Amino acid sequence: MIKFKSCFALLALGFSIGCSAGDNTIGKACTDEAKFEVSELSLALDFKQVKKINVLNTDKASAHISFINGWLPDLHVMTTDKTQVSGGINERGGFEKLKVNNISDLFKKAKHDSSNDEYFVKVKQAMGLSKPDSIHVMQHQNGEVFLIEDGFSDGADAIYVIRKDDPRIMMLVSNLDDQQSKRLLERVCL
Repeated sequence: MIKFKSCFALLALGFSIGCSAGDNTIGKACTDEAKFEVSELSLALDFKQVKKINVLNTDKASAHISFINGWLPDLHVMTTDKTQVSGGINERGGFEKLKVNNISDLFKKAKHDSSNDEYFVKVKQAMGLSKPDSIHVMQHQNGEVFLIEDGFSDGADAIYVIRKDDPRIMMLVSNLDDQQSKRLLERVCL
């Protein structure tokens, strides 16, 4: 009986670790037929739900997508980089000071490190990373996705898509509820 309970406990632990190691929500709706690219990010959107797409003429690729009947709230899609996302601290020795190697490490540090170091606290505040519970880290075989709830002063959420071997960071900004976040993440194709 003890062996059976031990095996069951190990099996349950294995399933829980397997489920948390990768997020099966990301890209769930992506197929070759369903994908289109906007601002250098492939999305699997149903065009019947898209009201309009405005491509903005800026130095970085960006677009604004509006949806019919609130299928999703207005969505801003931008191609950016670690310097813009971090506010330039990577170029001024901030990554070294915080002992992180890249923007992914910085998001993870903000999520898991409760240090009261003055510099770290200021960086978290400036980046909208002050609430660790609002930072969601999702692993994917082709990269990482970070959902930052209420990351902006207007309450908007930010989704950062960091692909393997790609210096660009894709950023999606919108006011999303939990169901809309899931719907959008299912359509982000890495």
